[in-house]
Amino acid sequence: WEDVKITSLYFPEDAAAGKRAALYARDAIEYFSQRFGRYPYPNFTVAEIRGFGFAMEYPQIIQQSYMLYRIPEPFTVLDSVTAHETAHQWFYGIFMNNQLEETWLDEGFATYAQTSYIEHKYGKDANSFDVTWLKTRGLGFLVEILKESNERTGLLSTYTRVARENREAPLATPLHTVPLGKTVLPYQKGALTLFALENLVGTETFDQIMQEYYRRYRYKKVTSEDFIKTAEDASGRNLREFFAQWLETTKSLDYVLEGLSTHKIDNRYVTRVQIRQGREMTMPVEVELTLADGHTKVRQRWEALDRRGTLTFIADQPGR
Repeated sequence: WEDVKITSLYFPEDAAAGKRAALYARDAIEYFSQRFGRYPYPNFTVAEIRGFGFAMEYPQIIQQSYMLYRIPEPFTVLDSVTAHETAHQWFYGIFMNNQLEETWLDEGFATYAQTSYIEHKYGKDANSFDVTWLKTRGLGFLVEILKESNERTGLLSTYTRVARENREAPLATPLHTVPLGKTVLPYQKGALTLFALENLVGTETFDQIMQEYYRRYRYKKVTSEDFIKTAEDASGRNLREFFAQWLETTKSLDYVLEGLSTHKIDNRYVTRVQIRQGREMTMPVEVELTLADGHTKVRQRWEALDRRGTLTFIADQPGR
């Protein structure tokens, strides 16, 4: 990629997957360089190993189990794992955090990067599979069936299961102090925290935050406070409450639809949707209204500045 030499090492029996791994590494380096800051080294190596079902990052080289190379091509698992380990070139490599004290700063960021990359490359739905591969082989009918099989759903399902079982410890909890029976979710909740931040400030501002983080702290030790201060400076917003909720508590997020009413005024329909916050955490939310034809959908964003709110939709059809 550009002047970066990417080498893929693989066993002869896995040559096809080994060649794909080189392309996956190239795509990931390009994407992360554009969003976070340029990959700064002249070389990068992705290596297949005999390890049992795991992958590991090191400076300028990642190692991946042969088992990943033998997953059938339409699955995006090898691409996803390659992206995650490549992302560690930034998150712990370029930004050096204490992995025991603040694990989310490397694993959460790498998981966010991996998921964003997969969504960018394969779309947000059915991205556990290469949809183009399926369609070119006459298997496009599977796409709708597989729609919920995606990276983001996997993060959410793990997080919500642990949270509902009351086993979650706050994300900022150092690993060596986690109480018995509790668990920190640096991969899943770490990534979800960054997606929530991106939703709060917008993707353009989020990318500015990441690029400023790169400018300030590449080749330096970083802490959560360094990232929070960078996010506030780059966005021009006070984000203390946001990070306090996501890092220091196990507050949960829920919204309740309290009512919906539609009235016709002249030739237009006015639909009012009443919403309230059902749990302790406060975050903006996108509210989607389906119109009477069953196909047309309109959206508005509720900023959740109060516990309850009303959104008004005006359209040529009633909402339902």
